[in-house]
Amino acid sequence: MATSGVGVDKPVAEEVTKMQLKRHAAYLIFKIDESGRVVIDARGDKGASYDAFCAALPAASPRFAVYDLAFENSDGCKMSKLVFFAWSPEGAPMRDKMMYASTKATLVDALSGRVQVTLQANDADDLDLRSVLPKCGTAGARMR
Repeated sequence: MATSGVGVDKPVAEEVTKMQLKRHAAYLIFKIDESGRVVIDARGDKGASYDAFCAALPAASPRFAVYDLAFENSDGCKMSKLVFFAWSPEGAPMRDKMMYASTKATLVDALSGRVQVTLQANDADDLDLRSVLPKCGTAGARMR
C-alpha cells in the first residue's frame, strides 16, 4: 500500500506508551492535522466508558483511536487489551478516507508493540462490542 507522506507526532507514541504502562486514559483519538501530522485530537479520562469513546468519534470524519478494552474472559479472569481502531465512516469525504487509509500503516508501525489488536470500523455495527470482542480473541468475554 502506498503511504501518504503523513508523519506521526512524537507525543502520539509517548501517550500510547503511557496508556499501556500506566493506564492513564481510557482512550486516545488521533487526527491528521493541517500540517500533515498525526496528532492527538481527544483523550478519554481513565474510567471513561466505551459508549463515551464511540460518541467521541466524529460521524463524518475519519480518525485513528486506541481504546483500553477491559473485559473478563470466559473463565472470569480480568484482562485488558489496547485496541487500535481505524475509523472511516461511510459519510466521510473520499479524499479524507484515502488519506487516512494510506497513513494507517505508518501509525501502526509507530505504535508497534503497544497495541494488541488492530481493527477497521466504518459504522456503528463495526464498533458494537458484540463485533469487537470476538475480533480481540475474546470469545465469550464480557466488559468489566
